[in-house]
Amino acid sequence: MLLKTITIAGSDTLGAEISWYIAFHGYTVTLYDRSDIGLEIGKVLHDKFATIFIEKYQYKESKIEETFKRINYTSNLDEAVHDCDLFIENTPEKMENKIQLFKDVSQYASPKTIIASNSDSFLPSSLATHYKYPQQFIGAHFTNLIWENSLVEIMGHPDSDLLVVESMIDFVKSIDILPIVLQKENSGYVLNSLLIPMLSSALTMFQKGIATFEDIDRSWMSIGNKYGPFIIMDGVGLDTVYNIEKYLGEKDNDAQRISNANFIHDEYIKKGKLGIISGEGFYKYPNPTHSRESFLKVL
Repeated sequence: MLLKTITIAGSDTLGAEISWYIAFHGYTVTLYDRSDIGLEIGKVLHDKFATIFIEKYQYKESKIEETFKRINYTSNLDEAVHDCDLFIENTPEKMENKIQLFKDVSQYASPKTIIASNSDSFLPSSLATHYKYPQQFIGAHFTNLIWENSLVEIMGHPDSDLLVVESMIDFVKSIDILPIVLQKENSGYVLNSLLIPMLSSALTMFQKGIATFEDIDRSWMSIGNKYGPFIIMDGVGLDTVYNIEKYLGEKDNDAQRISNANFIHDEYIKKGKLGIISGEGFYKYPNPTHSRESFLKVL
């Protein structure tokens, strides 16, 4: 199954990254968000990525101009889904919102449209039944900064069409990203099953005053890791971190995780500190202290 036209739903940092990178690789892309303000944020982020690709990666301006020409923006779901081969859902980790979106998409989607949910918390089998064509439903988890961290985890459910899985593998390879295919459903996939417990532990240590967030990052980076946990959380977005900690805390009756979620909400989200996307999270951007050469040096 050849995928040509791609829609990404959700114009937060990751949604903007996914849409930019897919368009950069020659696909026609639509970035959908139900909010016009959300779309404006997506456009601002695309402008930022264009600058990065020119200044950091030395791509020609003509290549960047071609990328922009392949990106469409809409808050109209019918437009977003019409003639769409692949619909990548990248909305906040709230089950009720995702269910409603898939029900709405079902009104406009054709039987050939593949739905790929980027959710790392909710299993495809728990979401697919809310889409008109559940055999066309799959999980596809993209990493942040996908042009540097080139990984997409692919997860089907018992009723996923094998051709859908193969089509997704071929698509991911076509944008020069490594596909990791799970053999069975697993909340958190592989990467976040390893990563999320570490991020939660880091939050717990910081909230309890065991160490500063900078020193926790330094500890993790000093053994060869590129990013510390708080750098990762700023990149992912603290609203996403909050939603995951809250969901897992309530699901597992984990008081510490619920406390972590409340801490993130009260000390950061309520103050407009969402991470890189807002200019401040744990660190201040665009020139965070962790980017300085002195961050890991003995002074």
